[in-house]
Amino acid sequence: MTRRVAVPFAVLMIVAVLVVVPLTGPARAVDTRGAATSAANSAANSAAGAGAVVLDAAVNNVSVSGRRIVLDPGQPTHVVVAVRNNRNELAQIRSIRVSGSTLGLTFFVFDTAVKMDVPAGTSVTWEVDVDMAELRGQATGLLSMQVALRDAKRTVVASASGIADVHGSLVSTYGMFGLGLLLVTIFLWAAALLALARHRLPRDRWRRAVRFAPAGGGIGFVAVVSLSALRITPPSASSDLSFIAGAAGIGFLLGYLTPSPARSPSVPQSPTFPESPPAPADPDQWFPDDRSGITDRVWDHEPGVHYGEPS
Repeated sequence: MTRRVAVPFAVLMIVAVLVVVPLTGPARAVDTRGAATSAANSAANSAAGAGAVVLDAAVNNVSVSGRRIVLDPGQPTHVVVAVRNNRNELAQIRSIRVSGSTLGLTFFVFDTAVKMDVPAGTSVTWEVDVDMAELRGQATGLLSMQVALRDAKRTVVASASGIADVHGSLVSTYGMFGLGLLLVTIFLWAAALLALARHRLPRDRWRRAVRFAPAGGGIGFVAVVSLSALRITPPSASSDLSFIAGAAGIGFLLGYLTPSPARSPSVPQSPTFPESPPAPADPDQWFPDDRSGITDRVWDHEPGVHYGEPS
């Protein structure tokens, strides 16, 4: 196998691994989420030990670590937190934060001020209704949700994570974010394909591949946001990054396989000759003031052309 064939084949195999693994991973996680999360919570609670604050949260009567939680901006969201303080000192909780994020970006945050002191070795349960009417213009679809307990210094004491099914509007911050990614991706592909059509891409294959990689990554970003907004696949940090990397790898491979631009034919340049100095407009300027001694100069009928030398 020659190097020209081996390199694209290796890149294609890497891309296949990056794409297939994320697509199969979330399916297994969804099928076994109930049992896996229950076992994980039990293990976490039993292994908490001294020095930890354990949080068990439920939103709208659904455990945060369980199924998807529906968040309807038209109705109050009921939040229940059960806190177990395994520290040797008092745990002071001053706020409860409910937030949603995708791709590491937070799209909605709701803070509720509380004054909840949990003595060492005890448990406290607290309930509150949170008004999320502004959620309609902030996000829609499936997002990663987190319920966090914070102290007076805004430090997270304990948290629980799950999936929120937000019934918001497509004309929201999250929807506009997806539209912006789509426009940027269209621009990147248009620029790359236009350069390909005009034969203005670099002749080096690796430079052409790097030119197409951001466009492929843009498709990955758009796909992740679209699947989340359409409630098809819940977001996941590891699988989303792998999916985006796989899409960028496909774009890299397509750029590597694009044909090399043809060399422009070289046009021979016409030889240049030194310009002769311009002749004076008045032929009398060639004669000295004393013309009596000039006998051998002969002038042609064209001004500026002369023969012989003065005697």
